[in-house]
Amino acid sequence: MIGRNPRILKSGETPPEDYKRLWAAITSGKVWHGEFHNKRKNGKLFWESATISPVKNLQGTTTHYMAIKEDITESKRLEEQLLHAQKMEAVGTLAGGIAHDFNNILTAIMGYSSILKIRMPKGDPLLTNVTQIQAAAERAAGLTRSLLAFSRKQLIDTKVIDLNDVVNGIRNMLHRLIREDIELRIVPMEQGVPVLADVGQLEQVLLNLTTNACDAMDIGGSITITTGVADLEEELGDADCFVEPGRYALLTFADTGAGMEEGVRQRMFDPFFTTKDIGKGTGLGLAICYGIIKQHGGYIECRSEPGKGATFRIYLPLVQTIAEHMEPSETLPLTGGSETILVAEDDPGTMSIITEILTEFGYTVIPAGDGEEAVAVYRDHWREIGLCLLDVVMPRKRGCEVFEDIRMINTDVRVLFMSGYSADVTGQDHLIKKGNGFISKPLEIHDILRKVREALDR
Repeated sequence: MIGRNPRILKSGETPPEDYKRLWAAITSGKVWHGEFHNKRKNGKLFWESATISPVKNLQGTTTHYMAIKEDITESKRLEEQLLHAQKMEAVGTLAGGIAHDFNNILTAIMGYSSILKIRMPKGDPLLTNVTQIQAAAERAAGLTRSLLAFSRKQLIDTKVIDLNDVVNGIRNMLHRLIREDIELRIVPMEQGVPVLADVGQLEQVLLNLTTNACDAMDIGGSITITTGVADLEEELGDADCFVEPGRYALLTFADTGAGMEEGVRQRMFDPFFTTKDIGKGTGLGLAICYGIIKQHGGYIECRSEPGKGATFRIYLPLVQTIAEHMEPSETLPLTGGSETILVAEDDPGTMSIITEILTEFGYTVIPAGDGEEAVAVYRDHWREIGLCLLDVVMPRKRGCEVFEDIRMINTDVRVLFMSGYSADVTGQDHLIKKGNGFISKPLEIHDILRKVREALDR
C-alpha cells in the first residue's frame, strides 16, 4: 500500500455520483460518511463503510485526508436477507388473506356445479357448460392453493418418509410431463434419506421445477434429480439462501437449459415475477417452491449462468427415524348415509351448499350460524346427531372451543373440522388431529362425502 491510495479498491460498482459528492464534501472541509462496493485483492467484491475527514495544518490548509473504513459485507448480507423475508411475508399475508375468503366463494361454485351435474340427465346439452364451470373453478382452486403455498399458510400433512420414495414415486408423472427430446435421470442415494415432510407438497416442488426446466430447453437437454445427505460444518449461502450448519437431506435438481442472468436469478423466487410471455406463466412456480421448502423448515438455493443451465439445491432437516415407504392410498367409494349432521358455518353460501350436498346424499342437516348457536343446538339434539362439521373460525366461538364445550355434553362426539387457512388452526393442532378429522377448503363434493363417511364410520 505504500505510495498508493484507496483508489486501488475501486470496483466500478459504486456510482460516479457518489465519488463526486465525496470530493465536494471533503474539499470544502467537511467530513464525509458513506459506503463503497469495493474489490479485494483476489477480485471478490465487498461492502465498506467509510468516514473520510480532511486533515489541516496550523494555517487551516488541508494537507491530508484520513479515512476510517470498516468491512460491512456481513451486515449487508443480513440486511438483504431481512428485507427479502419482510417482502415475502408481506405479500404472503396479502395472498393468504385473499385465499382465505376466496375459498368460501369457490366452495359454493364447485358445490353447486357438482349438484347440477349430478341432477342433469345424460346427454343434456348444458352438461358441457357445467363441466367448463367445474374446470374453471378447479383452476381457481389451484391458484388459491398456490397462493397459500407461497405464503406458507397452506395446511400440510407431514410424516416421516424416505426422500428416495418421493423422487421414485413421481418418476412416471415427470416422464409424462417432459418432451421426448429431454432426458430424465433420477439418481437416488443408496441408503434411505428420512425427512419429515408432506409428500404432495414435495411432489409439487418437483413438478414446478420440471415445468420451468422444460420451458428453458428449446432444443432438448437433460434433467437430473439426485438425493443425498449434506453435512455442513459452517454456514452456507448468500443473501438469497442462508443455510445454517447441520445435517441435511439434500435434493438436487439440475437442468441443461438456457440458464439465467444474475438479475433474473436474484428475483426468481419473487411472486408473479416471470420472464415468459404474457399468458404463458403466472410467475408463481418458483415462489411456491420457496414457500413449500420454507414451511418444511428447509432451504432452497439456485446456481445458474447463461448457457450453463440451472442447479437447484434443496436442504431439508434430516431425521433419525427410519423412513416409511409410501403406499398408494386406497380409493373409497363415494357413499351417503342417513345420519344427522350438525353443520356450524358462518358463511351463508358455504352453509347452503354443504347442506344441499349432504341432503342430496341422504343425510339430515341441522345448521348453526356461529359457535354459540352450535353448542346450543348440540345440547338440544345431541342424542340424534352423529357428526359435527365445524368451521374452525366462527363468530362468538371458534370451532375448537365449540368442540371443547360439546365434549362436556358427550365425550364420544364425532367431529370433522374444516378450514382453508393454516393460521386458523395454529395452536389447535392437538385438538384437530387428536382423533378428529379435517377437511380443507375449498370443499369439493367428493372430499366432503368421503371425509364425512370416514368420520361417521370411525
